[in-house]
Amino acid sequence: MQRGIGGGADVPSWRRLYAKTDRTTSESMTVLRHLEDAAAVARLLWDEWLPDAVRRRIGEVASSDPGRQDPSGRALLMWLAGTHDAGKMSPAFVERLSAGTGHAFVDLPGETTRLGFHMSSLTKDAKASARHAIVGQVAIERWLTARFGDGWDRPRRRRAQRLAAIAGAHHGFPADNHAFLAASNSDGLGDETWGAARQELLDHMAAATGADDHLDEWLSRDWPVGVQALLVGLVVLCDWLASDSDVFPYRDGRSSDERARAALARFRLPSPWRPSTVTDAVRLFRERFPSVQADPNTFQQAVTALAAEVSRPPLLIIEAPTGSGKTEAALMAAEVLAAKYGSGGVFVGLPTMATSNSMFGRVLDWMEAGAVPELGSVYLAHSKAELNGDFADLRARGRPRAVYDDDLPAGGRPDASRDYVHARVASWLTGRRKGVLASFVVGTVDQALVAATRSKHVALRHTGLAGKVVIIDEVHAADRVMRIYLRALLAWLGHHEVPTILMSATLPRTIIEELGGAYERGARPRVGENPVGPRELEPAYPRAVCWDGQWRQLSTPSDPARSLTVGVQPLVRSVPDELRERLGDGGVAFVVRNTVKRAQDTYQELREEYGDEVVLLHSRLIARDRLDRENDLMGLLGPRADRPHRLVVVATQVIEQSLDIDADVMISDLAPVDLLVQRLGRLHRHRHRDPGRPARLREPELLVDAVEGWDSDAPCLEGGGVKVYGNAPLLESLAVLRGPLAGARVEIPADVPGMVHAAYVEPDIPEAWRPLWERGRAADARKDAEAKSRADSYRLPDPWFESDLRTWGQSTEPDDDAILSASVRDGEDSFEVVVIREVGPRIEPLAHLDDLAGREIPFDSPPDPDIAAALAECTLRLPSWLSRDAVLEELERDALPGWQQSPYLVGQLVLRLDEHGRTTLAGQELHYAPDLGLTITRVAKERSAGERG
Repeated sequence: MQRGIGGGADVPSWRRLYAKTDRTTSESMTVLRHLEDAAAVARLLWDEWLPDAVRRRIGEVASSDPGRQDPSGRALLMWLAGTHDAGKMSPAFVERLSAGTGHAFVDLPGETTRLGFHMSSLTKDAKASARHAIVGQVAIERWLTARFGDGWDRPRRRRAQRLAAIAGAHHGFPADNHAFLAASNSDGLGDETWGAARQELLDHMAAATGADDHLDEWLSRDWPVGVQALLVGLVVLCDWLASDSDVFPYRDGRSSDERARAALARFRLPSPWRPSTVTDAVRLFRERFPSVQADPNTFQQAVTALAAEVSRPPLLIIEAPTGSGKTEAALMAAEVLAAKYGSGGVFVGLPTMATSNSMFGRVLDWMEAGAVPELGSVYLAHSKAELNGDFADLRARGRPRAVYDDDLPAGGRPDASRDYVHARVASWLTGRRKGVLASFVVGTVDQALVAATRSKHVALRHTGLAGKVVIIDEVHAADRVMRIYLRALLAWLGHHEVPTILMSATLPRTIIEELGGAYERGARPRVGENPVGPRELEPAYPRAVCWDGQWRQLSTPSDPARSLTVGVQPLVRSVPDELRERLGDGGVAFVVRNTVKRAQDTYQELREEYGDEVVLLHSRLIARDRLDRENDLMGLLGPRADRPHRLVVVATQVIEQSLDIDADVMISDLAPVDLLVQRLGRLHRHRHRDPGRPARLREPELLVDAVEGWDSDAPCLEGGGVKVYGNAPLLESLAVLRGPLAGARVEIPADVPGMVHAAYVEPDIPEAWRPLWERGRAADARKDAEAKSRADSYRLPDPWFESDLRTWGQSTEPDDDAILSASVRDGEDSFEVVVIREVGPRIEPLAHLDDLAGREIPFDSPPDPDIAAALAECTLRLPSWLSRDAVLEELERDALPGWQQSPYLVGQLVLRLDEHGRTTLAGQELHYAPDLGLTITRVAKERSAGERG
């Protein structure tokens, strides 16, 4: 046990200054020891963990000859990691460390004084302005200036500032100019003795890491802001790993290299994925997707060939019908691109947790089929990942351990049906900030969109994404706010040279141009290349639009076996009357509503006639109920299911996305035409069932509801759809559907590009509709401007706008997962709550969980882990239109402080219901029933109409 400042009299005093102490054991670690550990970690991460694509990106800047294998990039990372805490050699840090050690050190400032360092009394402002990360930034910039002379030209001084700013950002946010100037003039830096100590430390680390041989070259190179961000993320990783006292103990005679080697072995950080180059698409498809039992279709082969032909990391936009194999095409292309450009993994982003769960299993199967021949690290990135059986099983096998407050402990139920041997959850690469660093990540798209925000430790997300092929599915589901962040994300992915694949069943040309232009502008166009975006694309379907320095479009003929002729009619009778006639001989009908309230009302109406043959699915079910319901639907209506004689599924927009279920007939509220096409993807989806469908349902039919007078001069649109989508998109859709509604049939997919083009590019709006349509367009433009204004205060600057990391600044948004996710979505339900029922003196979880029957749930202490995990399954999100301030005030007043000590429940708000499932919140009456989900009454009509599903 070490007390006081250790080391003999012959040890230079600066070497004996502390970086950290342990309150319970009184042990300590010097600044030098910690920085040597961090530099040793940096060496191993560079050599054994970092994907080739990231090494190349950094090396292109660090070296004057990026084509040769030189040690410049490795030395740079080691030097940055080995100097990041230089600011801990300051009186401000000594005082902060002394205040945090309690009884372990009686007089740390006195001990420091006896080493020859002056400790004056510091004001609160001096200590606040001289935080050690910014002091380190000041010290490194001054050291570089002193070392290379005061006669620098402005470019070299600016490069020194950018390198020094990496140390200033390692605690989550870069220091802006104001903070830097305040630290530069703070008494917290100490006198010249402290300055000399920091200089000696920096001299030592420059020699120890090999930076001495490269510093002059680094100061002659421009440093793109994206490379600065990658380096910040890597320095943070080195710091976090070297700060784990279990593997880097305070008292240890081993060298830093030995300690780092042992740490990486214990954490089992994986080597980067290096797939072999495969050019035969047929062979690749057969090996990776054996369950399909077919050869790849023409489109899948063409996309794979296109990936092999590109001349630089591309943006690839895939637009093809639902059920046509887009996911398989994207994974094949990802494997080809990763082999070509050194990507070390794949990120797949989807719109919802449900679609992410479905994709997670498909990615695991792809890995298991040979895409990843060795053990690869995986992560499911959303807040309910522990409810996914495959992920819970893999995590339990990996025996996760908590490192800092980012990680959740082991838990979940290992109930997966597959024994995956090529995938595991690496114990250290978990949690909301580190999970994206795993090699293969599937999650909600906001996990990627947050990389475009001014959020804490956003550089880690850049580091994680820059080493992968990024796939974003269901791009059509992005709302106006998400598209702002998606454009920003694509600009950064282009800047980082990340191969990126976007997928959708339908995308208007204007959206393709918008997203494609963003990626191209960020991609550092080479000499002679000007960003132009994919202009004047010819309507084609299916198609792949690609940019690899130039734009091109590839299209293939549609598969005749997958073509569908759909009759489109207006719904002229009530839904019960229509279904009574159509389902007389049995069959499956989907009724798709635009709002939760409308879906709940329809469900209750149909229950009176069909009883248990009706199922309701929407977003306002607790997590366990929704997951169970989706699994039940897959079991009843999936591709290999034995379908029931009759079933009616009433759903909101959630049914548009990635549920592989099949209906015989569909009734849908009027929606934008591209979303109607998405809904039609569930109609006669499983063609092998066609001979067995009831005779009157063998011709696919779509009945359009929520509009009256569609063929008149004054159509009346249902208010809920208008609140969700706006007048203009609905009128554009209705204009396109006038022909089909009058008796013409729609050919899917042949008619899709023309319909989407007619709605979004050249809408033919009847003259009588134009005043309402133009008012709708103006309202949409105002909403777009408001959304952009809100997003701009939280969004990172575009990479071409500014090349200095210090401009990233700090958002005013709280550093909270739920708020971060909601910030990149428009109209997203706002508050996630754990819903409990109070029955007398007892608490009961809302979900029916037999294994908790009779178990006591405490009010004022953390529940047992299995109970806490069960409670975490009882979450839902309240609608955003509820009064935010009133809701927060009431929920915080009813909080259960003891639950905040549970890793599963920390930060969760609690909604308390009575024994009948009712409560009052913010002046509204809430009721939760297992069949209906959450209902809200006494709500103003115009607001309830706008609830989105």
